[in-house]
Amino acid sequence: MRKRFVALAGCLVATFALVLVGVPGAQANTDDMVVSFSTPTGNLYAGTTGPFHVDFGSALAGDYRYSVTRGATTASAARTASYAGTGAISQLATSPLPAGTGYLFHIEDTATATHVADLSFNVLPGAAPTCSIVLPSQVRVTSPKTRIVARKGSGCTATHTTYAAWVVRHVTAGYANTYIFNGTSASTTSTWTRYDDEPTGTYQLVPQDALSTNNDVVPQNSPRIVVRFGSRLALTAHRSGKHVTLRTTLTRYVPSANRFKAWASRSVVLSYRTCTTCAWHRLRVRHGDAHGVASYSVTASAKRQYRAVVGATATIWGSTASVRR
Repeated sequence: MRKRFVALAGCLVATFALVLVGVPGAQANTDDMVVSFSTPTGNLYAGTTGPFHVDFGSALAGDYRYSVTRGATTASAARTASYAGTGAISQLATSPLPAGTGYLFHIEDTATATHVADLSFNVLPGAAPTCSIVLPSQVRVTSPKTRIVARKGSGCTATHTTYAAWVVRHVTAGYANTYIFNGTSASTTSTWTRYDDEPTGTYQLVPQDALSTNNDVVPQNSPRIVVRFGSRLALTAHRSGKHVTLRTTLTRYVPSANRFKAWASRSVVLSYRTCTTCAWHRLRVRHGDAHGVASYSVTASAKRQYRAVVGATATIWGSTASVRR
């Protein structure tokens, strides 16, 4: 007689003891298996491949066939897993499963099909919650030390994450920092104190580890941040009758001096518009002198809003300034 034991999807096994969950009065024999899954939220989401945890207990060593069906439809074709007779728990993956109800995971030994276990479950729509690190995507270095503060996203609370870590790596220079979060508090922050002699450019945050209260592995995001030196642009406008004289002063942070200095010979784009919702019209492109200063005179009988823009380089952020005169 075939021995079949069903564990309901709503009753997830946190520790893989040889008991039958969800069937009152049933007793599991020591040569049968128990199937479960454990996720940070207790749910499976569209695209899931599991893993499904199989506790072989005292089952015989050999090959086992497993598959997923949904009603009369095969959702994941049969695959084979080998059990060596030791190491009671095996994690088995399936092909990606779409959202839906009425799924059944089934496993049996290939030799006699008498050692069997089933698990009924549902797959929710949408992506599984992710524990995300939240920090600026652009960092402007304006002093010898820059504190880049990161916090946990709301997904970390939804997944009951108790520990999460990301390694910060420059795309060419390598390791720079590690952000670590301990505990479930949503207000927890972690800080990278960056010095101005460290490389500018792009840094990738690489997930290192994240665990929930049940020690489930939690998915993490992998954002990038771009670090460059800051620049400052000042724009003044002096009117004398119909004549308006625009003057710009441009500086940028110099790490060797630990301060802002003139950004010489840099192009400055001057524009104007006649109302706050109107389009900008280019006036002229001016180049700053050795002191980062440029000027331009224009005739305008009515008030306008003027703007000066300096583009970014690979190592220095650009700047924008505006004035109404």
